[in-house]
Amino acid sequence: MRVYRSVPSSTSIMMPAYNVGSYIGDAIESVLAQTRGDWTLVIVDDGSTDDTVEVARSYRDDRIRVIQQENAGAAAARNGAARASQSEFLSMLDADDAWAPDYLEKMLGALEAAPECAFVACDAYTFVDERRPGNRCSENVKMAPPVTLKRVASRAFQVYTAVTMRRDWFDRVGGFDNDLRNAQDFDLWIRILVAGGEAAYLHEPLAWYRLRDDSLSSNDTRLSAFTIKVYEKLRAARPDLMVLCDQQIRKLRYTIALNNAKAALREGQFGAFHEHAEEALTRGRNPKLSATMRLARVAPPLARFLMTARN
Repeated sequence: MRVYRSVPSSTSIMMPAYNVGSYIGDAIESVLAQTRGDWTLVIVDDGSTDDTVEVARSYRDDRIRVIQQENAGAAAARNGAARASQSEFLSMLDADDAWAPDYLEKMLGALEAAPECAFVACDAYTFVDERRPGNRCSENVKMAPPVTLKRVASRAFQVYTAVTMRRDWFDRVGGFDNDLRNAQDFDLWIRILVAGGEAAYLHEPLAWYRLRDDSLSSNDTRLSAFTIKVYEKLRAARPDLMVLCDQQIRKLRYTIALNNAKAALREGQFGAFHEHAEEALTRGRNPKLSATMRLARVAPPLARFLMTARN
């Protein structure tokens, strides 16, 4: 039987959970395996309808707390976890992801060594089912420092959810925006950086990022729509970044139009396909989409077949 020594908590781990009964045990085990034990794990069940709560409560450890709320989104769940805890630092861990055993040791160490730093991010391995070293997030997206407002806003540096931050900065900017059902983490980093907070990056992969077809982050259209809201907020707060924000918004609206065009074609809605495709082409060049539009005018079923076959 494991016996845990009661120690003051340096960091509170915010874990939103929604219908992740198949995954949350792996996430919790990765917390229990940390080389630093001065943590509190606050799991906020966001109205799950599966066995998420039962799995979470099966772990008997005084450092783990399970809270339930009606479905309100990850932002509200993380804010609830923060309110339910008291610690100098806050760490983010999604219930379908996991940490390397030395994640907290190195992330907290980086913050403790740099009092001016508001948050620290790290690299991560991506995985589907089995956690094995392989692809790193930094191989697919830009993650080279420095971590500055302009670089984060322009996507020259992308922050994943493997982040640990100072609570005072989290409180200073008001935590997560409950109105954002997606991109709420991106919004938080932007607001901290706008407020003058500094950030650091550890290139070492200290986390595991699970790739799921049914995850919220897999919905490009939804993510793009909420990310536009983040850029609209940034544009209002920092008029000097208006051009940058407008460029990013244009790209996101192109993505939305393109995704809508593909969905309409798959469903055989050819009128809607042409409408969305024309909108996409006003925002970005896409020879393949242009060719598909021409084919859809003379042979709609063939265009639909080719689109379905490609995807």
